[in-house]
Amino acid sequence: MVARQETNGIMRYFKRKWNETRGDQFDDWGTSMYFLETEDSGLPSRQIEKYDNGIVLKYGSDKKEDAYGGLGGQELDLAEFNEYEILKADFEKEWKTKVRQFLISKSIGVLFQDEQFDDWWEAEPREIPFFDNKKMKITFMNLVWKEDSKFIEEADQALERFLLKTELDRKELSEILFKYCIDFLDLVDYEDEDGQLRQILDKNDIWNYVYPQEIFVERRHRRDENIYINLACECEWEKEHGLQLVFRQGRRLTRVSEQDGHLTESDAYDLSDKEDKLLHAYKKELNEKPWWKRRE
Repeated sequence: MVARQETNGIMRYFKRKWNETRGDQFDDWGTSMYFLETEDSGLPSRQIEKYDNGIVLKYGSDKKEDAYGGLGGQELDLAEFNEYEILKADFEKEWKTKVRQFLISKSIGVLFQDEQFDDWWEAEPREIPFFDNKKMKITFMNLVWKEDSKFIEEADQALERFLLKTELDRKELSEILFKYCIDFLDLVDYEDEDGQLRQILDKNDIWNYVYPQEIFVERRHRRDENIYINLACECEWEKEHGLQLVFRQGRRLTRVSEQDGHLTESDAYDLSDKEDKLLHAYKKELNEKPWWKRRE
């Protein structure tokens, strides 16, 4: 407990743990620590909320409310808060601390802005059924919220589709991945350690040589401008540049390649989308569906 400060009718400062969760759609944020600046009447003038999951909310004269809450509008019982009083310097230190920006996804929860790249937003690792529930970090890439307000909605739709995919869906792609591996090996010098890859009899075993790392969700900024989900992996046959598996709209595999920063073969090699075999096959299939099934 800090001795009460002489405020001379100015301000008082408090720090109090709130052991209950929010009880709303953001209940999974956990419990919180409140830092409060109040007038002598007990009316809050500045407020900081620090949650278990890392989210920090700040309210004051410049921002009294937002989509997640707002500055308290009722006077506190200062007699009850006496034991939680802190020094002004302690409050100001918290107030000046830089707050990490965040976004909310219905599919994967909170994403925090990357400390190095402002247009990268990262979520906590989560289990991915496609890879036997291995935990993988998911990052929204090249997202500037003010310039692309539909990104999160479309990314959520793509993620919801992709997260329904299981081991069975993965095995349906074994032949494509195995062929990609062998084609790559045919282009490079033979090494003894590649022998086990060439000797694979069950093509599903190719996945034993793939090591999932991260998932990137990104909008293609040309032509279809769809959301693509990029599974970044390491693999035994291409240890330098790795492997990426790209799913257009989270629905279907449309690219298998090294990690080269491109979402489609047509973008990587300046081709038309019709010359991009996997992408064109998917677009053709989608266009041939009755209109009421094209959004399934």
